[in-house]
Amino acid sequence: MEKKRLFFIVFGFFILCSLFGFANAEIQLSEIKDLYNLGDRVYLDITIIPQNIEGKFDINLFCDGKSVNLERMSAEARFVLSEKVVYSTFIRLTPDYIGSLKGNCNIQVSLGTDSISSRNFIISDKILASTGFDKVIYNPGDLVIVTLEAKKENGDKLNGFFKSSGILNVEKPIADGKLLEKLTLPQNLASGDYKIDMFIYDKLRSNILNSVNASAYLSVSSVPKSIKIALSKTDLKPGDNQTIALDLVDQADKKTSGAINLKLISPDKKEITKTIQSGESIIFNFPDNALYGIWQVKASFSDIKEKANFNVKKLGKLIFEFAGNVLIVKNTGNSVYDNHINVTIGSEVREIYIKNLDAGEERKFSLEAPNGEYIVKVGDENNNFEGAMLLTGAAIGINNFNGSSLFNKYPFVWTFLIIILLLFAGTFVLRLKKTPFKLIGSMIERKKRHKKSSFGSTIQVNDNFSLKTSRKVTEAEHSLVLNGSKQSSSVISLKIDKFNTLDNNTKNEIKNIISLSESRKGAIEKSGDYFLIFFNPLVTKSFSNEGDASEIAFDIYKRLSDLSRKISNKLNFGIGLNNGDVISNIESGRLKYTSIGNIVLLAKKISDLGGNKLYASEDFRKKLLKDLRVEKVSLIGNIQVYSILHVANRQANADKLEDLLKRMHN
Repeated sequence: MEKKRLFFIVFGFFILCSLFGFANAEIQLSEIKDLYNLGDRVYLDITIIPQNIEGKFDINLFCDGKSVNLERMSAEARFVLSEKVVYSTFIRLTPDYIGSLKGNCNIQVSLGTDSISSRNFIISDKILASTGFDKVIYNPGDLVIVTLEAKKENGDKLNGFFKSSGILNVEKPIADGKLLEKLTLPQNLASGDYKIDMFIYDKLRSNILNSVNASAYLSVSSVPKSIKIALSKTDLKPGDNQTIALDLVDQADKKTSGAINLKLISPDKKEITKTIQSGESIIFNFPDNALYGIWQVKASFSDIKEKANFNVKKLGKLIFEFAGNVLIVKNTGNSVYDNHINVTIGSEVREIYIKNLDAGEERKFSLEAPNGEYIVKVGDENNNFEGAMLLTGAAIGINNFNGSSLFNKYPFVWTFLIIILLLFAGTFVLRLKKTPFKLIGSMIERKKRHKKSSFGSTIQVNDNFSLKTSRKVTEAEHSLVLNGSKQSSSVISLKIDKFNTLDNNTKNEIKNIISLSESRKGAIEKSGDYFLIFFNPLVTKSFSNEGDASEIAFDIYKRLSDLSRKISNKLNFGIGLNNGDVISNIESGRLKYTSIGNIVLLAKKISDLGGNKLYASEDFRKKLLKDLRVEKVSLIGNIQVYSILHVANRQANADKLEDLLKRMHN
């Protein structure tokens, strides 16, 4: 039994000796950490007692099924047989050395056919970060304080970078794991909730090592910045409504809520105050007698203020009433009424001139007709009224209201006045026979001196404004006149269709006809398809140019009509007359002007009516009521246009008077 036990002991020892004889080396690895981040170093102490120095010495990194060789050398060149060696090295966990390896990893060291592996550890590219803002709700333009703390998954504080996008677009460095940054929100940033995307990372040269994406949220309030005022009309006719809409808008020009204070201020500074909500509107009715002129709209919210203006036009408006045999005419408008009305009694039409009837005033007229009941119609271009009236009298008549005509009521007074006038006239004639017409001669001499003064002298007018004559001016030019005077002018607009397609002879004939205006000191301008002729006090030396303008226009109208009958291609033209104010001066022999209002535009629109006719605006007609024979044509906007049938020759009448005075003098 003892022999058998001894045999097994000797046999086991032999086997162990055999095993140690075949081993190449004894390899041991130092301890390593459980977790590393990219960019770290893994330090290794490798203890080796080589028993065989054939083959290669290798250090390899294995991560999630992938591997990379970190070191390789000849065992014979590095080690001595059976001699203990401690080999120290480190592994750089950067893309240059380990490529893209990360995750669950281990290190394997091999010498020849023997190898040893480390325990598993983690290579991470993660960063742990916490971010925040100093508050949640901001106003546009506010300062935002961003705070950040960051460390790598291995616990080391991050030295890297912070990058944000969205409304806060910035890139800043992170030192020792902390960042405190002050950023300003844009002034016009729209209200709402915003997500701020953040990217936190470190890098080696151009390679990003560890990183994390984070997000944070903030809200931007809507802050009112201005008020928008919308008016339904900028030029308002009495009787119309004005709608005023108010919108409170914020920093991004978006509508926001709020109660807005509104003031409507009349030209005489009286105020109407209202409060309306943003986004709403209010309607104001302007009666016929609403004050004309510039009205102001003022809106305010907190310290935000805005204003707008609109114009209420002048309106003379009549209403008519019958009381017995009396016609009552009342001006319910907002300005003076100065125009004619027509009164029809039976089949007979009479015209009454209502002169300078102030707003709110009324006038009364007594109507007469042979005894009976009549349908009486009264009206103007805007309003008509009719009714049945019982009238008495010898004939149809209209008198200022006093029960009868002034002559019938005061016959003795009128007879006395007529006798006095006849005696005065007789005495005047007797004195003329005894004197060599000194008075008349003096008048003629004054007229001659006035004619001589048309060149090189100064013409005095009763408003103390003087005009100095200059060389002949025949051309006009529309321009921005900054240094001129306001002048009331008359303008002729001639529109000839397809003027540029006419033959040269016809064009020359037309130009010669237009140049006739130079005889009355008209200044001519070619404006697109229009020929404009201005009669301006700076050139004509007169403040009443409507007569010359109408006579020249009538002459041009007749000559163009004759020319059209003579040529094969008939002309289609229109001539418009208008008057109004311009700012004007004379430069380089030209009348330069800037229009005030619609003097030129309205004249052009009138000439656009064409039809080979001469037209005039309502304002122009009023200046020459006795000299023009007209008929109504149409409305341009709310302006009545008339066709001129005949123009009285005022110059011929003046010449006849002068000739009569001369003959009396002789």
